[in-house]
Amino acid sequence: FFPVLACLLVSAAVAGDGATPIWQPTTITQPGTYVVTRNIAGTAGSPVIEIAASRVELDLNGFTLTATGAPAIRAIGHGNIAIRNGSIDGGTDGIVILGGGGNPPSISVVIEQVKIWDVDVNGIHLDQVWQYAVRRNFIGLTGADAILVENTSTDGGSMPGAIEENQIGYGNRLLVVPLLLDVARFARAVTEGLILQRTLATLVAHRAVE
Repeated sequence: FFPVLACLLVSAAVAGDGATPIWQPTTITQPGTYVVTRNIAGTAGSPVIEIAASRVELDLNGFTLTATGAPAIRAIGHGNIAIRNGSIDGGTDGIVILGGGGNPPSISVVIEQVKIWDVDVNGIHLDQVWQYAVRRNFIGLTGADAILVENTSTDGGSMPGAIEENQIGYGNRLLVVPLLLDVARFARAVTEGLILQRTLATLVAHRAVE
């Protein structure tokens, strides 16, 4: 009892500023600000952090999420999400944010200053996410794409996005696919760094490749 209570008190103290502390695998079900207060290893087959609410700010606070057999962070059908300031190691994907599939598109997503390392598939995967910023991240040693962005506009409209100052290395080359690509005519033979598919109004700037 006392060790658990002490852990709770320490976690709350470290979080501060009205943020909700996260120190174990968690599903976020309410809007708000959340802060990780220790390194967290997830349960095999489940995300370390599942975001099941909109209007969520997640501060990794310099700590590492270690995933196995699932994305480290996943959100489906939710928007107004910010994820920043920490590391992800392992898992099928680093960060996955999906709209559509019976859910509305995810609107307004920011991912910044996250180091993503040694994932099986994609470092960052955004699908039907409108108005996004992916900036100042380091992504290395992914099985497929470092950054995959697709289906950001389903009605031909202009939905702005920005991919800026990301560093992509360790086997991932950078590739910007022409807008409105016919995917059936494009076969990826090697691992890419950045893929944009059926994507409009996206700024790509200050990128670095090792």
